[in-house]
Amino acid sequence: MRTGNRIHGLAAAVAGALLLGAGAAQADTIYIDVGTDYGTPGDQACPTCTGFKEQATIVYDSFSVVTDNNGDGILGPGDTIVTSGGLAVGDITTNQVTGLIPAPTLGIGPSDNGYGSDWLLTFEFTGLTGTIVDVDPSGLPLPVYMGPTPIDVYYTTDGLTLTNFMDIVVDYGMPTGLNLELVGHVDFTDVDDPMAISMHFTDTDCAGDTSFYGIWLNCGADITISAFIDQNLDPLRTTITAFDADGDPEGSPDYDGTPAYWEITANHDGSITFTPEPGSLALAGAALLGMGGLARRRRRARG
Repeated sequence: MRTGNRIHGLAAAVAGALLLGAGAAQADTIYIDVGTDYGTPGDQACPTCTGFKEQATIVYDSFSVVTDNNGDGILGPGDTIVTSGGLAVGDITTNQVTGLIPAPTLGIGPSDNGYGSDWLLTFEFTGLTGTIVDVDPSGLPLPVYMGPTPIDVYYTTDGLTLTNFMDIVVDYGMPTGLNLELVGHVDFTDVDDPMAISMHFTDTDCAGDTSFYGIWLNCGADITISAFIDQNLDPLRTTITAFDADGDPEGSPDYDGTPAYWEITANHDGSITFTPEPGSLALAGAALLGMGGLARRRRRARG
């Protein structure tokens, strides 16, 4: 086995242990205050809030480029992958938070307070970088990602005007079967308006303030708001296209038969949960997998 593969295997093992610990953490329930009571039925945490929720479900599209680092013409261990997703590669119809769970039924249970009809959450990210550590039997690459890379989270009431009120910074991630598990933390360093809406924990606070922003701003050294993203890859909506060194795609007349890189388009669905953790513990995993400068974000024009 090549030394490089041993290193990639170690990185995968470390990431797997950290992900196991993150998945086992007890997520606090949350609610979202949008500042307006949309009159939807169900129990609300406050007159302008949703009810108490355990998770959010998501769908999104992704676009990845895998580079053949060792020049063997085979998509496999040691190759570099760079992924973008959400609004960076698609529109809001297929890149959004699709629901808040548990959902009310016939007006019974935690209210959505107009979610999906009066307001919506969406997101985007670029430059999530990792290394391929294996390939599954169907030929899909299995990467380990190492951040930090911000996911910009947006609030909108019309699907056009987007307000970046929060970021989820991906610290590390890896696949488990056809799932892609990402672990990160909430950050408000470079957002448009952290008060556009506010997400709150049910049982965690900073000097009485349960909002994510208040906890981050005033108790960030002691409490890290971790985010755990569990997402499924749809193999039927995944395409892999090989390109030669001149950028000619496989199947074209000029393709020389030797892949230099691959482009992958995919569709995902999954869920997000949030967990308050002691700051030093939550960030230890990110430190083990390597910390770099915060990825330069790509800002979206807003109307």
